[in-house]
Amino acid sequence: MLRREKTFHIKNIDATEGKLLPLIIIYSIPLIISTLVQTLFNAVDIVVLRYAADNIAVASVGATSPIVHLVINAFIGFAGGTNVILARYIGAKDDKKANGTVSTSLISAVFIGIVAAVLGLVLSEKFLELTNCPPECFEGAMTYLRIYFLASPAILVYNYGAGILRTSGDSNRPLIYMVASGVLNVVLNIILCMVLEQKVAAVAIATLASQVLGAVLVVIRLCKVNDCCKLDIRHLKWQPKIFGLIVKYGLPICFYHAIFPITNVMIASAINSFGPSAIAGSTAASNLEGLLNSITGSFNIAALTFVGQNLGAKKPDRVKKSVGICLAVSTLLTFAFTVIMCLNIKFLLGFFVGDDADAINYALVRVKYLTSIYFIGAMNSVFSGVLQAFGYSFLTTLNSVSAILVLRIIWMSFIFPYFKTFGSIFFCYTVSWCLLWICNVVIMSVVFVRYRKNKLKSEL
Repeated sequence: MLRREKTFHIKNIDATEGKLLPLIIIYSIPLIISTLVQTLFNAVDIVVLRYAADNIAVASVGATSPIVHLVINAFIGFAGGTNVILARYIGAKDDKKANGTVSTSLISAVFIGIVAAVLGLVLSEKFLELTNCPPECFEGAMTYLRIYFLASPAILVYNYGAGILRTSGDSNRPLIYMVASGVLNVVLNIILCMVLEQKVAAVAIATLASQVLGAVLVVIRLCKVNDCCKLDIRHLKWQPKIFGLIVKYGLPICFYHAIFPITNVMIASAINSFGPSAIAGSTAASNLEGLLNSITGSFNIAALTFVGQNLGAKKPDRVKKSVGICLAVSTLLTFAFTVIMCLNIKFLLGFFVGDDADAINYALVRVKYLTSIYFIGAMNSVFSGVLQAFGYSFLTTLNSVSAILVLRIIWMSFIFPYFKTFGSIFFCYTVSWCLLWICNVVIMSVVFVRYRKNKLKSEL
């Protein structure tokens, strides 16, 4: 069933009523497009740099990627705690607690964003040293990081606010705001690269401005809604009990999001040791993987929202169907797009590295071992969203620590030094993703057995 708002003609999806397959697809399409648009606009940074500067500039921005993911994505993980409890409250029709969650979350986002900015600015140089950033890229990477981290509060506010809108069933407006921010990013990229001598700084400033616009648009929307998610700026109230729940369910998700970047920092150091062409090639392939990430990440959110709301509404049949549909659609879509991408890979890579044969060859190695198995990542992403919806955020983190963090640390510490090839770096992803999938299947089986026996974690 769809709830129509009085002020606008965009519909909010009620995950607890109606046919699940069309609802999940309708809900997920804007999420996929939103993430894809964000990825494409991020890729514009690389494309503009390639034409306005050179591959050293491209590599400079690419060298910052694991650091940005480590600091920003880890803190964004707290937003997952908001989504878990908000989905339950919305499903249970508890408007008072839902509204308290919105207010507490946005206040927390501002302060967490400030903490992320300070940490990023203070530790940027150390992070670049840890990732073995090439000397010729160091100055550009430092410039990009310092400007980017200034946007941390805006990034956190946007992600928390967009998460609230999506959890309430509105996946359309975050897409609209993402497009608006992305257009601003592209326009400023072109203008600033024409005006400023330092091209990396120009790209970073454009990114900063676009993030601020996204945060402003989300806050304005939350102030205008007429449901339990309305944000009243004049009566903002930070509720310690709700914040405690956000931390309880969000902290494990925070660690979960941090685990991948932590290992990626180690892996980035190995990639960087192969030189600028390797960094540029890996960055190019990574940008193409953004299309696949748009699918896997979107169905993670869909799984959390649909499972969470139906748990709150106490509808077990819809819970199970939501899991099955999210798994099937996400896996099939990811596999289909992977095949299309691999068939056209050299043409696509050309947009990022031109005719640089070395960079293309390095990119193809990453595609062989990582991009080609993204459908496994799609399943793992849905499993993660489901476990978080059930309230087992800690299990998600523990699973990832075992299958991802420990294995990759062992791999990069003991296996890579003896097989020091570019391919062995990315084969680490192949092995860890498969191991994570096995662990997820086992854990999900146990969780559903407990659910059938009414042994679910206590209600929020």
